[in-house]
Amino acid sequence: MDPGKNLGGMSRTTMPAESKKIAAPGVFGKGRELTHLIRDESAKDSAEEKKRPWSIRKVDTQTIGKNRHKWSGHKVIVHLDMDAFFAAIEQQHCPQLKGQPVIIGGLPGYRGVVSTCSYEARVFGIKSAMPTAEAFRRCPVGIFLETSGSKYTYISIDVLNILREFSPILEPFSIDEAFVDITGIWERYGTPASMVKEMQMMIESRTGLTASAGIAHNKILAKMASGMDKPNGLTLVEPGTVGAFLENLPVETVWGIGPATQNALSQLGILTIGQLAMYDVYALRKIFGVHGAALHEIAHGRGDSTVTPYYHQPHEKSIGHETTLPNDTDSIDVIRANLRVLSERVGRRMRKSGYETKRIKLKFRYSDFSTFSRERTLTDYVRSDLAIFQQAVKLLDDNLQKARAIRLVGITVSHLREFKGVAQVEIFEELCEKKNSCICDVMDKIKDIYGDKSITYLSSSFRYK
Repeated sequence: MDPGKNLGGMSRTTMPAESKKIAAPGVFGKGRELTHLIRDESAKDSAEEKKRPWSIRKVDTQTIGKNRHKWSGHKVIVHLDMDAFFAAIEQQHCPQLKGQPVIIGGLPGYRGVVSTCSYEARVFGIKSAMPTAEAFRRCPVGIFLETSGSKYTYISIDVLNILREFSPILEPFSIDEAFVDITGIWERYGTPASMVKEMQMMIESRTGLTASAGIAHNKILAKMASGMDKPNGLTLVEPGTVGAFLENLPVETVWGIGPATQNALSQLGILTIGQLAMYDVYALRKIFGVHGAALHEIAHGRGDSTVTPYYHQPHEKSIGHETTLPNDTDSIDVIRANLRVLSERVGRRMRKSGYETKRIKLKFRYSDFSTFSRERTLTDYVRSDLAIFQQAVKLLDDNLQKARAIRLVGITVSHLREFKGVAQVEIFEELCEKKNSCICDVMDKIKDIYGDKSITYLSSSFRYK
């Protein structure tokens, strides 16, 4: 190697005099030496150090040894969860909103649910998925804003790029969450906690936003831990402390337990995760099926520890959209009109991803919030908006209870496979699926240039039956 070439951003010819050589047999071959740069801890260099998560730091070898022993045989998984992400972005972009109860999801005069809210709004009891009308009743002084997806996505990508500087093994979990595998990498920071604190500081310094974090040996525990100390907190669950961490937590803390499951467990006398762990697994399986066995595993601190980067993740399993209607309605025409719009949105996303589908699912929610899902598996794969719409309407006609008002409808397609341009059999009276797909392709190209609202279907062109 040319001695003048850069190593980690520094030239070997300009190496500080205080640099030390540490023998590292087996790293680059037995007997070879690995040069470690120990940077000057002066104020002049400290600011630069914070910008460089990859730079080698002076660490206590005894501390590393103790932590190696604690995590021996286990991965070190981090779950990063941005704090009140959407609301925090809006407060940052508009300083007048800082310190105000900001509620994201829709305006009070319209139907919808809360997506997220600032911590100032949470004092009023506002929480995600709460109807906007209820949020307004609890917090009439709140500032209600609609979501701005492109803005949030832009910041989310920034955060992911920061995390990628620390570890290449990164799995985005949602727009404001991600798992990071720091197994082995944490040693250059001394401890796993020290590394994650640097992640949090760098996110805040570059974006102005804070993130809470959890560290554990699997993803489920790490996610649970990240919610223990919000906002901007860090919770460490070492392998030897899992039982103590879980024992007295309420069962609803478990990732995947909703109100219905919580109520069912409560009737069994199971209120804490410790009680869930002690309950007979066969009884849980009999009551909850495979979900019962999975809950028992989680209660014992067992779970998946594989962090899968996006480029190794499997294809999408489903694509769906749903909408809350402006008013509760039992009008079939209004419901069908909304299904038409949803089928167009789902179909466009599916084709843009290069898929076709064989299963269509309809979701509908009545005005009393009782929710039902019905699905149908087709004999042939389809990819046109019309095919999705017609199947959704058939499911609606077969399952909708007459004279009951509908609040929400949704369409999801699954059983996806890559579209290879193979012609489909003719399955409709007037137009075959192949012709309908060609129409959709042309409309997609127009929308790519002029926007999603530039072209749509004349309602009469969508036959209901």
